Amino acid sequence: MQLRAWIKRKVAKEPPPCTCTGGMEPQCEESLEYCCDRCEVDSPVSGRTPILLPNEMLLQRFPNKYSALKPSQYRAQEARLKCRRCTSNGSVVSDMDDTSPLEDIAENDPDHIVGGSQKGAVYVTTERIIFIPDSQAPGYSISIEKIDCMKALESADVWYFVCYLGQSVSTIPFTTQQRAKSFLKLISNIRFEHMVRHCLPPKYSDNAWEEADATLPSYGESEAAVRLYLVSRGLLEPGDVLDRHQPESGSIIALAAAPPSDEQGPSLSQVCRRRSVRATTLDDYYSSPFVWF
Repeated sequence: MQLRAWIKRKVAKEPPPCTCTGGMEPQCEESLEYCCDRCEVDSPVSGRTPILLPNEMLLQRFPNKYSALKPSQYRAQEARLKCRRCTSNGSVVSDMDDTSPLEDIAENDPDHIVGGSQKGAVYVTTERIIFIPDSQAPGYSISIEKIDCMKALESADVWYFVCYLGQSVSTIPFTTQQRAKSFLKLISNIRFEHMVRHCLPPKYSDNAWEEADATLPSYGESEAAVRLYLVSRGLLEPGDVLDRHQPESGSIIALAAAPPSDEQGPSLSQVCRRRSVRATTLDDYYSSPFVWF
């Protein structure tokens, strides 16, 4: 009798099955509203939320994303091509060299972009990009300051945020080009803040984060850190002064905050020395007049 009563209570407490499509309706995606409360996945789920580091803050959550961190076939192809060029010039043969034919893999090839992706939620914090899949598949965590290349690419009529860490690639899909580029701008700005943070005085280093909490950098210290970072990037000469009132300064900062790309390296110093970068083409990357930590 007691077991039968418990079963009745258990069944009575269970809500009726959801009649929606099991997620976010297409017409609701733009406003991030869900078709019903049962399918709301933007609320924290016990045991499936990321554990944050000291001083790390959650900035934004993107549900219903298909993503993965995987070896990049495109980067591997580029490395093999580079090694073959080195070998032809008399350099030492590396492990990447072999005589097998090279496949022509485009960077926006659907297999390269989508392959191995799992459905889950993407978390953006002040330190990392974190992906937690809905299934038991492994997720990933990327330190934003260690990203060496990122961009927005279109593949099969879908726009993706694509970032590289060495020979690995991570992709996150978005409904429109504007959303993908907005996410790219967010991540590149966070990375810029980290690069500048490393130029702060030693008392604000990672080993003294408790003291950094108690005493935040002053505006003068932040400006000095920005200048040191620009000098380290070759965007300012050691004796130059960073004057925020000059339009040229905004262009230089925007160039420093732009997403790192494969094409940026060799021509960066030449562009900086010419000081010919227009602010109208770079303000999309960084528009804040201050550096926030």
